[in-house]
Amino acid sequence: MKENAFYMIKIKKDLLSYLIDHNVYEIQSDQDINSKIYDEMEEKQTFPLLIFVFYKTNIGTYKAEEIKLCSGKTIGDNKISFEEIVNTNSVLKMENFQSKLNIDLKKDFDYNRYVSKENAIELYNEFKNELLYAKVTSKKNIYNKEEDMIYEMYSKAHDISHTYGSVLSECNCIAYSNKGKKTDRNPFERDRDRIIHSKAFRRLVDKAQIFTSSKGDHYRTRMTHTLEVTQIARSIAKRLNLNESLTEAIALGHDIGHTPFGHQGERTLDLILNGNLAIIHQINDIPDLKQRFKHNYQSLRVLTLLENKYLEYEGLNLTYLTLEGILKHTKIHAKDSPDYDIEDFFNYPYSDKLSLDSEHSITLEGQVVAIADEIAQRAHDIDDAFKSGKINHDTFYKLCDFRSKPELIEIDKEIKKDMNKSENGNLLIDYNDMYRAQLCSKIISYFIDDVVNTFKSNRHPELFNQKEHKWTKKVIHFSETAMRINDILDNMIKQLVLNSAEVSRFDQTASDIITELFKYYYSNPLSLGDGTLRRLFKEMSKYTDNCICLRGSDIELVREEIDKIIKADLTEKNLDNKNEYIVKRKLLARCIADHISGMTDTFAINEYRDIKGITKTF
Repeated sequence: MKENAFYMIKIKKDLLSYLIDHNVYEIQSDQDINSKIYDEMEEKQTFPLLIFVFYKTNIGTYKAEEIKLCSGKTIGDNKISFEEIVNTNSVLKMENFQSKLNIDLKKDFDYNRYVSKENAIELYNEFKNELLYAKVTSKKNIYNKEEDMIYEMYSKAHDISHTYGSVLSECNCIAYSNKGKKTDRNPFERDRDRIIHSKAFRRLVDKAQIFTSSKGDHYRTRMTHTLEVTQIARSIAKRLNLNESLTEAIALGHDIGHTPFGHQGERTLDLILNGNLAIIHQINDIPDLKQRFKHNYQSLRVLTLLENKYLEYEGLNLTYLTLEGILKHTKIHAKDSPDYDIEDFFNYPYSDKLSLDSEHSITLEGQVVAIADEIAQRAHDIDDAFKSGKINHDTFYKLCDFRSKPELIEIDKEIKKDMNKSENGNLLIDYNDMYRAQLCSKIISYFIDDVVNTFKSNRHPELFNQKEHKWTKKVIHFSETAMRINDILDNMIKQLVLNSAEVSRFDQTASDIITELFKYYYSNPLSLGDGTLRRLFKEMSKYTDNCICLRGSDIELVREEIDKIIKADLTEKNLDNKNEYIVKRKLLARCIADHISGMTDTFAINEYRDIKGITKTF
């Protein structure tokens, strides 16, 4: 029969002798309990029980000392036996529970102790789950069973396709076991599928690459960029006979942690978290409050924490090889201090499996995705620049000729030759549009050929650690000639596109929106969504038991707690729980960054309009 109530023993701290050694409460008088309640208890085998221990202060007020949640049963002779499930002495948690249950300590505790029935089983279960979550996710208790971290081994011969490629037998490095689940997909295929079906992946469709999607449907977004990187990476992996599933998984997830408004959104969040934009109270007075933001690290946070689709664990439970490749598709160290702290982003055990001592990916597949990212950017940035009118054929030709790069001039001549041949047969083509399309295609082909040929002619087997199955140096790269061409194209985009008035205005607007959103959420944490506030509570629970969820708790306690988190002077030496509130302030800032970085461009703009009261189209 489903329980609809729990029973509560209320007892003074100085009368705990009634809870004798073997967890038994002995009823002393009729004042302790209504006989009907005891009869009801006797009819049950077990029942939910809460023991509320309180004390009287020197000024005559009553305070909670401890709350124990237990499983209880009667054992005759007016005795109640209990087995403790979880307990807390967190003042915040106890006061919040007391408020929700509407307990008036002064009124209810006229007797020194007694037992009552409370028709609020939902509140009991909510409180129990809250305390249990805090217990199992605390930093000291999490991930302590090695056997739970090992993934079953794979050794299908057809999957071991290349001496230096990543093989499935290397997939014994996954955070949580998938034992008992279907294994018709190999681990890398499962990684790929989980990334594709994530919410964060879908949001890439409305995140800017250079130009916001509102400029036009044919400009790249973070989603189309991701798909192009995946195509290029798979082309290289196939020609080098590498593991295509791992390559695809890394490529599809490499930008999943990106902010709205491209790299400007990323830079702005980093400036805020690092204290260069002074929004977080006392951030420049307390070094421990400083944090960093970078999209490749945020991708790990999204995939190991923020995406919640499974009951058994947080995140998507991807292989470490996939996560390592995603992290290292771009630089992993900051130019200034403090450096990026992997513990701020990575929610799984054994971060050493990410080989953070190596700037490059330890797998060829990861290195392939990193260079495919470069190739895709060069090609589609030029494509978008042509469409926007920032570059035309003459500009491109002059820049290439000026730098005397015969490879690019040869590409130009080849395109013109092909187009002149076809003009007689197709009079309806748009010359500039066709030139742009052919140019991007040939640039991609040129770089793919160069990467493949450069690796094949310089395999450097001595750089491959056979025992640990990892590359000790970066071996997937451009030739010297291709590197110079890449630099020319990159500088061309910076000079003619990124330095343009249009892009500059877009970047400034993006920075203003991100800054104002962060200010608003930091000053008004309750304006954050339910999911973000639940996550903040979960993150705080990993560090301290003395925390409450800011949504759904007693409003006076919540307001007081918010004031301490965002406004308290944490430099004061005599402040109680100072270190605790430094952590809470830091976690609030991180969760706000999570919330903003997960937004699409459109959502961020609309949210900005809402908080500013702007009704006209932005």
